[in-house]
Amino acid sequence: MLRKGLFILTFLVQLSGTNLNVTPDTAVLCYFGSGDGQVGIEIGNMQYGPFDFAIDEQKNVYISDYYNNRVIKFNTEGQAERYYYPPEARWIAVREGRIYIGDGSIWVYDTSGDFLKELKGAGYPRVDRYGNLYAYFSDGLIIFNEDFDTVAVAYRPFPSSSANPLWSGDKYIFLSSDKELTIWRLDLSAKGKVLERIKSEIVIRCNPYSTGFSAGWIEGEDEEGNIYIQGYEKNIDGGVVFIKLSPEGEFLGQLVVSYGDWEVWGDLGHAVRVSPRGDLYLANMDKEKYWIMRYPTEMFRKP
Repeated sequence: MLRKGLFILTFLVQLSGTNLNVTPDTAVLCYFGSGDGQVGIEIGNMQYGPFDFAIDEQKNVYISDYYNNRVIKFNTEGQAERYYYPPEARWIAVREGRIYIGDGSIWVYDTSGDFLKELKGAGYPRVDRYGNLYAYFSDGLIIFNEDFDTVAVAYRPFPSSSANPLWSGDKYIFLSSDKELTIWRLDLSAKGKVLERIKSEIVIRCNPYSTGFSAGWIEGEDEEGNIYIQGYEKNIDGGVVFIKLSPEGEFLGQLVVSYGDWEVWGDLGHAVRVSPRGDLYLANMDKEKYWIMRYPTEMFRKP
């Protein structure tokens, strides 16, 4: 494991002509293996990295080291601080002192390592800014409160796309076209029953400053409810665009990262996460190592 700062990368970050004294930094850097602070495995000349990662309110990074069947907590200095050993380390979410890990079942731990609960028949855990747990199952999605009681159930079909729709409180947020984001308000009052859509909806053009923006994925929200979207800009050569919207859909800014700085390589699971503060974390790896870069939220600016 290398300390933060020993590995130097050169980043070309385009901010629509705006120069800021804010730069990305290395949040985590480690090599492949099963030793302390290592992740992933090597098989022959192939590398297989971690499956997922999450960030807590204190900027600690939790990596689901799937092939070594563990979760590793890295502190803000990039050092391995704690290990968790669930039955399966796949998808992961962290919020308010709890860690949610799993796929076919979800295993819940507190950050000290104590096991709290198993939620069977659900997978792909995600937690919104209110602390609600969202867990997918074969026919839809279950919403739990902090005591793991079922708040509501959403059965298919719900409108979806390849853009990873976002659930948060009573909102269902999805990309309805290349340039539009739709927000539905949902009735959560009928505990354990099918979610009902309230007729009102908000439709937002993701980037009002551009005619060439093509949205790809909803990446998450921060603790203030701002929404982050990954996409592509036809007018920018060789870059990935991240858009920041307010909870009401107001355009707050964008961040463009060049392909040379962030080119996902090899067998990575999910490579993008948004922290509660609104910092953007991008994972990557090469033939020797795996790392996660942090882009502070101040780097999002309007053109």
